[in-house]
Amino acid sequence: MRSDKYKTKWAVCGKRVSKEEFTQTDKDVAKLNAEGKINYLANVPDNILTFETYKK
Repeated sequence: MRSDKYKTKWAVCGKRVSKEEFTQTDKDVAKLNAEGKINYLANVPDNILTFETYKK
């Protein structure tokens, strides 16, 4: 039986404009159509406050 939903964990690190270093872990959730192509992709943050500074 083939699943049409996949989850992938990932991590990234970088430096903010303020020169502060950061790390972030999240997961992506993808759903595939009958042809095996992605027709839905969502990023699900491990920390719900991750993107709060961009909402202001």
